[in-house]
Amino acid sequence: REMHSQAPIGFSSSISSRGSPKKGGRILCLDGGGIKGLVLIQLLIAIEEAAGQPVMKLFDWVAGTSTGGILALALAVGKSTRYTQGLYFRMKDLVFVGRRPYDETPLEDILKLELGNETVMSDIKGCNVIVTGVLADRFPADLHLFRNYVSGEQLLRAEGASVFVPTKAPDQQLVWHAARASGAAPSYFRSYGRFIDGGLISNNPTLDILTEVVEYNTTLRALGRGDEVMKPSVVLSL
Repeated sequence: REMHSQAPIGFSSSISSRGSPKKGGRILCLDGGGIKGLVLIQLLIAIEEAAGQPVMKLFDWVAGTSTGGILALALAVGKSTRYTQGLYFRMKDLVFVGRRPYDETPLEDILKLELGNETVMSDIKGCNVIVTGVLADRFPADLHLFRNYVSGEQLLRAEGASVFVPTKAPDQQLVWHAARASGAAPSYFRSYGRFIDGGLISNNPTLDILTEVVEYNTTLRALGRGDEVMKPSVVLSL
């Protein structure tokens, strides 16, 4: 996406003053796009330099799809933007080799190594993270959000009956599985179980995370937890 040269300066003042605590409601959205994830990383590096803080300390909600989802999870488990930049170059050289669909084994090995073989979504702290995937075991296919927190629907215990196998809770969902599922782009990689690439429905997850935030805030108010509500204040979509 287009970012003018002065944007990071004004952006940093509205996101966070240097050394100040979080203000709440700041949302980062990272699009899908394969190796274009390197562009996302370069933009995030520029934002960090302008703000003087790691990017994950600047946001309260982070959403990602496909390569953006992998990037979001890498940053969420503690990788720096510079380290993640190098990781993408490694993936380019090791994963995208031969004919399509590519062998998923090198990708899965890297995801296990970098995101943790046993790390689950609920282990991610500091901000709410959403990664998109598509459930392809139904018609029409349905968008699924991998979360590191309990959804508003689950807080209300309002999930309806379904003929489909239920998805995993954050404390059972492996982080690397979520990354693999979100990046299972047809013709590039085989499906991951019943999941395929989130970009087929939500390549830009901005609308989905805004909907999620509104629904989550509504649930908090209904449960008498209005003091936890974080109204969207800044939305950055890359």
